[in-house]
Amino acid sequence: MSEAKTQLACKHIAEAEGCLWLRLRPPPQGVPDVLIVGPFGTHVWIEFKATAKSRVRPGQYDFLRGLEKRKAMFWIVHSIEDFVLKLRTVI
Repeated sequence: MSEAKTQLACKHIAEAEGCLWLRLRPPPQGVPDVLIVGPFGTHVWIEFKATAKSRVRPGQYDFLRGLEKRKAMFWIVHSIEDFVLKLRTVI
């Protein structure tokens, strides 16, 4: 499944679970594809990759390291199933 179709399916799932979905288009250099805010205020930055072999680009890596230093939550998601499993941990 394409990255765009995966994102759209995940958006519908997240919104059905009461999450707010923010996607900057196009995202600034290095910023993950999406920010979701869960129903209880949990924020998660999400970088979607088309396949498990897809890699994070250097600018993205730097931004994700910055999030990690600040104890912010982020996911790298490769499939709808991957997203659902991760979403269940925060809602």
